[in-house]
Amino acid sequence: MAMPLTPLPFELPPVFLARLGYRFDRRIVAVYWEPAGDEAAFTDGIHGLVGADHYVYWELTRQPAVQKWPQDHQVNLGNSNRCATHWLLIDRATGRAYVCDITSARDYVRTQILESWAG
Repeated sequence: MAMPLTPLPFELPPVFLARLGYRFDRRIVAVYWEPAGDEAAFTDGIHGLVGADHYVYWELTRQPAVQKWPQDHQVNLGNSNRCATHWLLIDRATGRAYVCDITSARDYVRTQILESWAG
């Protein structure tokens, strides 16, 4: 069973997913740092890409407020030196973004359902 989601307290950059390279139409998309290739990645449960535009990912994750928030909330999005324990989840229908543990993120992406936890 998937665990609760934590809403991001900041906005995603404009057309974040499109700029990462996401070109599909699924509602729930996970964005994460892939340690094996040391690259940004995304998946919607059917389509995925390791090697997404890391500059776009960094544009979000390297903002001072964004860097501080994960540290304050024990959220680990990963980086070149550390494997992630959390993924970003983006609900394309609402424009909202969340974080949750990787196992739960995979469940949300697979089922394409957030309503029970996202409210």
